[in-house]
Amino acid sequence: MSRYVIGDIHGCAEELRRLIDALPLRDGDSVVFLGDYIDRGPDSAAVVAYLISLRQQLDGIEWVFLKGNHEDMFLSYLGLDGQHGDMFLINGGKATLASYGVAPDQFLPPQAFEAIPVAHVRFYKTLEKYHQMDSFLCVRPTGPAVHDLAGRYAQETLDALRASTWLERSPSASGAYPPLNVFRKGDDLVISKVADKEGWRDVKEQLLRSVGMATIPVIRIEDADFGHKRTLYLVHQHDDRDLHLENAEKTLGYVYRLWGREVVLESVVSGKRTLLTFNDRGFSAKTLK
Repeated sequence: MSRYVIGDIHGCAEELRRLIDALPLRDGDSVVFLGDYIDRGPDSAAVVAYLISLRQQLDGIEWVFLKGNHEDMFLSYLGLDGQHGDMFLINGGKATLASYGVAPDQFLPPQAFEAIPVAHVRFYKTLEKYHQMDSFLCVRPTGPAVHDLAGRYAQETLDALRASTWLERSPSASGAYPPLNVFRKGDDLVISKVADKEGWRDVKEQLLRSVGMATIPVIRIEDADFGHKRTLYLVHQHDDRDLHLENAEKTLGYVYRLWGREVVLESVVSGKRTLLTFNDRGFSAKTLK
């Protein structure tokens, strides 16, 4: 089974046909297009018509069509779901409209929409944002999916990291944090310091560590080719707060998907140096001597 990833086409229908004809395609192969099928080139309409026909003529092949920023602008220009439609015409959109037979004096969204075949509108509206093939993530680097993916991965990772300690601050019944160094450890509340004349500074420092960016563990890259196997070796700067293993597993899983190889994190768990590993066999923890 072979896989092919094809980038910008930009209205070059004849070149696209020659490229597909040259591929030694067989049933079970996958072909992923990264978007930007239209604009600038001479025949965007023919490009889309050809892409639609590929699924019908070669149904043994997996055809994946992603949305590029040019298709996103085109949809927005037509009044559909997209962004930056006001930039469509000055980014090669005039050539696209001309390929659909729209005269220069008719370059307005209503006239353009009427000129586009229903099948083509459906094609634009159903383009995918990204596609994952095992450890490979296919995405348009300037397309609308980048912000969605970055936001989703960043939020999920930050959520996991913010929760990745055993200890959580515990507010009083009134909702305010008491003048005590109060933390929750498992089902128990622990008071380690009292904000009296001698202890207030320690309490303040502990509270500052439990809010904002201080809640995120500090992790550095030790080696990006550990053991000459492209293993990513990370080291957690332990500050007397152990990582929550469940959240560490989830976070290392994200890093493994992005890195594509084994990821190792050295930390301290229950006072012992520990290696947390995520690879194709899943997550594991091993105590070091």
